[in-house]
Amino acid sequence: MAKSMGQDSAAPKAWSMQADNVHSPLFWAVSTVAFSTLAYACLWPSSCAAASVCADTHQAVPSNLNMHAVSGLSMVLLMELMSLVSTYPGVRETSTLVPEIRSRCLPSLLLILMYMVHIGQHAVFTAGW
Repeated sequence: MAKSMGQDSAAPKAWSMQADNVHSPLFWAVSTVAFSTLAYACLWPSSCAAASVCADTHQAVPSNLNMHAVSGLSMVLLMELMSLVSTYPGVRETSTLVPEIRSRCLPSLLLILMYMVHIGQHAVFTAGW
């Protein structure tokens, strides 16, 4: 009887360990990469040069506009990076006193990610891929 109780108590503990893994950032990072790879493999997007309508439209847009967008967004990205770098030490020191203050860095991180995506997008348009 004691043996069966030990087995019963082990099953919920293993289950809770798996449930805790769902909340780890590593789990979400691996899940995101796996899902993105699967979606890319299923959809398999083609380049703009492969479609004649897209290539004609792309040739009509001057590439210097995209170059200016890349340089302007790069400057804004640098400004936001410097803002985050200067804010982070103060947030780290006071996070023990006020736990909610950690969310002060999240808007900057999201803006940095957004600027990086837009810089990549305009760099691709500039190169004409």
